[in-house]
Amino acid sequence: MVAGYLGSLGMVFEPQPMRRWSALILAFAVLYFAVHLWFLVAAAASLNNADRADFFGEARESMAYWSLFCVLGIAFSTSALRFERLTTLSQRVVLVACAASGVLVGSIAEWWTSLYFVFPAVFLALSHRQAAHA
Repeated sequence: MVAGYLGSLGMVFEPQPMRRWSALILAFAVLYFAVHLWFLVAAAASLNNADRADFFGEARESMAYWSLFCVLGIAFSTSALRFERLTTLSQRVVLVACAASGVLVGSIAEWWTSLYFVFPAVFLALSHRQAAHA
């Protein structure tokens, strides 16, 4: 629907650049989440042993989330680069999983961080639609 409307406005989406943009946004998300994770680890390293144990007890959940977000970003970025070589079912799984991850990230972290996963899913869907109708 959206791609058809944008196509009527003269906007044509080439599949390969759209996939690269998706991978780039996801790679930036990995960098963003890795920086947060690094700040937590660096903060823990500056504490003495007793305080470090308390800090890890409090920050364990956040560190697990940031680590999960990094792994998801790497996996989806790799999938975005190889999107055209995936089967149709695998492409749909990647799209749904990427959008669902965006909802998960948005509900756990700040709402806007979900856009790191939702925009690439939209770009991949548009590139897939453009390739299917070419």
